[in-house]
Amino acid sequence: MNNVNPVTGIRYGVIACNSLDSDLVEELMHGVGAVDMTYQDAYEEAKKEAGARFDQETEEAGIAADEAEYGMSAQERDTFIERFLDEKLDGVTDRDEFIENALEQFSDIFRGEEPHIVGIYNEPTFGDIHYQIVWLGGSPILMVLVGPVGTVKSLCSPCIPNAGDLDSGYFVNGDDAYGNTEWICYAVPRTWLAVVTA
Repeated sequence: MNNVNPVTGIRYGVIACNSLDSDLVEELMHGVGAVDMTYQDAYEEAKKEAGARFDQETEEAGIAADEAEYGMSAQERDTFIERFLDEKLDGVTDRDEFIENALEQFSDIFRGEEPHIVGIYNEPTFGDIHYQIVWLGGSPILMVLVGPVGTVKSLCSPCIPNAGDLDSGYFVNGDDAYGNTEWICYAVPRTWLAVVTA
């Protein structure tokens, strides 16, 4: 079933980040427990591409060495390949160094417009809350994957099917329920809200 924790069977709770305290949202997006999956995926792709480029240039250097002069000693061949790579790869002839330089350039220029954040936030009252931040219609929304259990007034629209819509109103951990006891989902502590309501 969509948007349900596969281990516990409890629905994920969803709330607009605009409904939460802005300092908390900053912590959830950039704090110690947050991982920018968009950046991580792009970083791994950049690492793979840099390694593939170095390997391709090394292969081409070997072919060029074979075609350059028959009877080249192993040392002469290594020197030829090193010069070839030096010219093609801006003076870098070590694979690890080439990849490291490419990743530094990547980190300098990468700009993730709508980062997919996955994290764990330790809440003193409720313990570790597992969450992710995704974007819907250009706005960030928080999905509570594991956390305090509550009841929600309504479920989300078809955009996030079956998830609990925390913006519609909710109660947490045994507070008075709406009578929709089947609409149980993970929720955020009420202290996380931009304006604390009763």
